[in-house]
Amino acid sequence: IWSIYLRHASIEDKESVRAWNSDIDSILIFAALFSAVLTTLLVESYQALQPDPQLELMRAILLQLQRGNEGAMVQDPVPAFELTGSAIRINIYWFSSLIISLAAALLDILAKQWV
Repeated sequence: IWSIYLRHASIEDKESVRAWNSDIDSILIFAALFSAVLTTLLVESYQALQPDPQLELMRAILLQLQRGNEGAMVQDPVPAFELTGSAIRINIYWFSSLIISLAAALLDILAKQWV
């Protein structure tokens, strides 16, 4: 009786492991694609957290020219860079999503090695 049970259990276990492997592969592919797309969005969104270097250079040149011509303190015509709350929140969400996605991929790799 045990030999029959072991044979059926072995077949059942192999099918379960095969199914788990295919599920883990699918999740791993999705996590990789999601992380890649998220990274491209994050690169674009991250720029909102930093001042534009060309604008800052032009601002400095304009200020220097105005000071040189008038010799006195001149008020800055271009407002200084201000970080908006929405830019911070959006980048927090993007970075959190990327961290969670990469953690899921890491767990999938560990699960695949275990299976």
